[in-house]
Amino acid sequence: MKYILVSGILALFCILFVTPTLAVPVNLTLSGVSEQGGYITIDILLSPGTGTDGYLTLWFNKPAGDCKDARLLSWKHLTGETKEGTVHMESAVPVDITPGTYEITALYGAGTSLPSSCDQGVSSKSPVTISTPGQAGHDMAGRLAGAGTGSGPQYKIDAISGIDTAIRVEPGSPIQPGVTIKNTGADDTSGEQVEVHAFLGGNELIPLHASIAPLKAGEVKDESLSFTIPGYIPQQGYPFFLIIDPRGDHGAVDSASNLKRTGGKMSVSIEDPGVGCGCHQ
Repeated sequence: MKYILVSGILALFCILFVTPTLAVPVNLTLSGVSEQGGYITIDILLSPGTGTDGYLTLWFNKPAGDCKDARLLSWKHLTGETKEGTVHMESAVPVDITPGTYEITALYGAGTSLPSSCDQGVSSKSPVTISTPGQAGHDMAGRLAGAGTGSGPQYKIDAISGIDTAIRVEPGSPIQPGVTIKNTGADDTSGEQVEVHAFLGGNELIPLHASIAPLKAGEVKDESLSFTIPGYIPQQGYPFFLIIDPRGDHGAVDSASNLKRTGGKMSVSIEDPGVGCGCHQ
């Protein structure tokens, strides 16, 4: 009888005190959603839960459109210790989008992988009016024009490897760039992962493994990253580039260090069955 009573008390304790800590979702509220000069800006009021890491994603779609047709605008990793506040996120207007009214969805998903546009996570929607069409040559490099200064960490991508822009890739296929990253500033004591975002022109790629542990002053690290080329990306040539810590969560941001391009353009196209394959799977 005592054994049953003790077991019951332990079970009740777990239900009351453990489960809610792991299951409390974030609350999202969108504000200041606008587009100007080909850039979409969004402020997200975040009231996080506790104890669970996850990802905040932004998706772009037609009003009341099929979730399968949504395009990824940007993403951010959230930790279980994320405090309440406003997160500012930006994106270039996706390639080949024409002026008109569209819908932005902010979606949060707990776990170690990015939630898809059709996942049933905590979300918030807002209309956005697009006045500037999306263009392949218009990308997030235009948001990193300033010179980075400050006394904190300063991340620099010294090199990109494993990317051959002479090889054609297909929509929906994975790519695995290697990077050499250095912290040229002070020690990063944040304890939070440092994001690396990948782009083909104005299109953000879907991250699979896209962050590194914070580095000490002067520390250099080689890392293998992985991304998926979205299935919706228009078939044409794009410059490939990476941006580390794009929102300055760890230190000052500038194009001379945080952004690194490869030479040439990566051709995104589906193989013609009648032609020998020159693509990379």
